[in-house]
Amino acid sequence: MAHAEVGRSIPVPNVQALAQTCSGSDEQIPERYIRVEEAAEEVISGRDISSAIPIIDLNKLLDPQSSKEECAKLGSACNQWGFFQLINHGVPDEVIHNFRNGMAEFFKQSLEAKKMYSQVPAVLKGM
Repeated sequence: MAHAEVGRSIPVPNVQALAQTCSGSDEQIPERYIRVEEAAEEVISGRDISSAIPIIDLNKLLDPQSSKEECAKLGSACNQWGFFQLINHGVPDEVIHNFRNGMAEFFKQSLEAKKMYSQVPAVLKGM
């Protein structure tokens, strides 16, 4: 089976159903969700600093003295990990708390309610 191309959306009809099928210790993750080019062993090798999620400092990105180094760090985080933690962003704790609560409430909804917000298969939405 061909694996998904990097950067493309993998259509998932129901994440909860996928999670339920993989909840047993002897269950396997369906092949279509496995990306051999980024095997877990290559990314997370232990509890040392090399396995920590990259942290990007927005203040350093905006500071001419450190922006070049932090920008390179951001590029590496995006290319190697696909995500990162952003610090010193200035978003108030209350906003973050409300966002997390909103997300938790969204995922508590029924599948039918969440389908109203579903993405068209194989289409990535840009910002």
